[in-house]
Amino acid sequence: MPGRRKAFSVYLEMWMKMQKTRFPDRQLPWILTSLSDEVLHLNARETEGIFRVPGDVDEVNVQKLRVDRFEPPVGLIDAHVPASLLKLWFRELLEPIIPEAL
Repeated sequence: MPGRRKAFSVYLEMWMKMQKTRFPDRQLPWILTSLSDEVLHLNARETEGIFRVPGDVDEVNVQKLRVDRFEPPVGLIDAHVPASLLKLWFRELLEPIIPEAL
């Protein structure tokens, strides 16, 4: 779909501009707060290897497609899935949050 907005593989500045149309009052990236809340909601404090053990690749891909359309993930039962999505979002940002020069 030409001109399709997406959540992954973008610059953070572009993400924030796209986000303003849907969530004008949010100061932080929606994906960051939403997925962090999901990780906590799914009892991540008691989950071994959170942010180390990957989520199911098929489920991560399904949820990535939803998030790419600015839709919240649904039906999550494993904290590793939103954690993997968070890691993937950070990894795929076109410009790192922390500059490589540091």
